[in-house]
Amino acid sequence: MEPLKFIIHAGERKTGSTAIQHCIIESKEVLEKAGILYYCGENMSHNLLANYYQSAATTVNKDLEISELCKEVRKRAANPSIKYLLISGEELLAGEEERYNKLDLSKLVNDLLPENRTAGSIDLIVYIREPLSHYLSVLNQASKWRAILPDFNDYRKNLYQTLETISAEIGSENTHVKAFQKTNLFEGCVVRDFLKIIQGITGKNMSDCYANILESKAIHFDDYITLENVNASMLAEQFIALHFYRKTHFSNREGENLAETTHLLRMFYSANQLGCVAGSKGNLTATVIKKIKENNREEIALLEQKWDINFESKETIKIQNQKQLEVNANDPNTLIDNYDPKLVSFYQSLSYRNNTKLKQKVDWSITKSPYILNQNQFRECWARLLYLDFCYLASFQLLLSIIPSNWSKIRVWKSLYKTFVKLCLKLLLGREK
Repeated sequence: MEPLKFIIHAGERKTGSTAIQHCIIESKEVLEKAGILYYCGENMSHNLLANYYQSAATTVNKDLEISELCKEVRKRAANPSIKYLLISGEELLAGEEERYNKLDLSKLVNDLLPENRTAGSIDLIVYIREPLSHYLSVLNQASKWRAILPDFNDYRKNLYQTLETISAEIGSENTHVKAFQKTNLFEGCVVRDFLKIIQGITGKNMSDCYANILESKAIHFDDYITLENVNASMLAEQFIALHFYRKTHFSNREGENLAETTHLLRMFYSANQLGCVAGSKGNLTATVIKKIKENNREEIALLEQKWDINFESKETIKIQNQKQLEVNANDPNTLIDNYDPKLVSFYQSLSYRNNTKLKQKVDWSITKSPYILNQNQFRECWARLLYLDFCYLASFQLLLSIIPSNWSKIRVWKSLYKTFVKLCLKLLLGREK
């Protein structure tokens, strides 16, 4: 039987890994027909394996979940029709953290290799993000779970040595390193780019997987339930407001997935999906930009020299003669530039903990229907529905999504919409008694 070849997609974080993994999962049957196995149990990625084989690879007694996952992978990979084993986990290369225990690649491969197979080639796929935009994205993600944000003074990429080590082990021709930026990706899409690399490695046509790309980019209602699989970015004002909320009410509950913050996130994501809410794209202040560039200059230079990584000049303009300001790493108002304080206040008020008026009975005006919303009307109607159960919020957005774009048909939906609103208000007023 021919050797089993490995393809490892290792991130780094915040480089479209979730979208790639969604597409892989949606395309699992297509991939298996092409001889490519992707199996991670009930999870979407292999981050469970990634964490174990970096920090606990010498542990004698394996965690039961790790053991069961490896056992099932070996069982499936024993099928001679499987030519490639695909692994995806951005935790394999966490570029914003120092890895004191490097990835034990040989042990990972051996533990996943069936008894009836030998190990073939190993290909590594890595996308690297420019430090400024990467740190901004890391901030955005951290605010969803923490009150203490990553300190820009400590933010350093630590990828070069890891890539050098792995490259020496598997061969430079099998190490595929690319800059994560639109102009450098195939058709400007990281998922399409990933599939093109897979096609180059395997020689298999990936055209049937392209149909699942739009699906991979979508935020599904199932994801809203826990928000574990949602990495959509927030506007600058939303980021500041969410962090204020988390810091004010839940500073002693770091890293927890809280119902209160999840509720606020659902509103943000839904509003952004509908495109009805104003806001600014986050930009770092000059002081933060200068420090991050200083911290990462050597690492980026090495990556450019060795892996031909070239980041867009727009992202790397030198900051000179900037006045040094006091910047608090845990205060987004000093980290983020270009935002509207009034809009921040509005977003903060959407939490029922910050606005007791939202708990009062409301007098709904049926003339302010979401299908003719401007931004102010959207804010008002969504704020009034915010504290209903999520199933009603989801139903509300689903109703909006199926309203036809052909305005001549809008009358068909008026009676349905009125009935829906009346039911929501009936429930709401009943709960407020």
